[in-house]
Amino acid sequence: SKLTGSSAAGSTTGSSATASRDARAETRLSGVPAAVCQSQCGIGMFCGGSMAEGWACYATALVGELGLLSPLEALSEQHTAVRLLARAIVDIRMHLGDWTFDECVAFYTERVGMSHAVATAEATKNSMFPATAIMYWLGTRGILELRQTMQQRLGTHFSLADFHDALLSRGAIPVPLIAQLMMAEASS
Repeated sequence: SKLTGSSAAGSTTGSSATASRDARAETRLSGVPAAVCQSQCGIGMFCGGSMAEGWACYATALVGELGLLSPLEALSEQHTAVRLLARAIVDIRMHLGDWTFDECVAFYTERVGMSHAVATAEATKNSMFPATAIMYWLGTRGILELRQTMQQRLGTHFSLADFHDALLSRGAIPVPLIAQLMMAEASS
């Protein structure tokens, strides 16, 4: 496949466990914030995190990058990018206690252009799943940065299909951990 190479069926769902402090921002266990889970559980359970959500957004953007979207689809993707970034902002502000629920709804309606009903639903989702919305942004950015680093490091030997195979072969562990593994392999 043009997008992933030979292992397009690589797993990006399921659970993996690790005890890395680099992944604390991604730790979710039934919606429990990372700090609570780390201190009470001792090990983080990663049910998707930045890899699953990041891959979904990255793959969609890649379709656009490859010129496979119509102008209307490209516009829709720009709208989605704005919405995802807005969700990340609300996620952070809400869970730091900077914004009330109503202020989050107002941000969505006034700055993003959502209807009141959609804004209320988004703010509700933010309130129920701390640090989930930001995983989309962090995962996508992490994958893009890793791809750029690998392109620079490998030069003419870089293959997008091989990059995707290596990325997806790690499963649903956090993107920063995948980056460490891939960079270590590229160094050896």
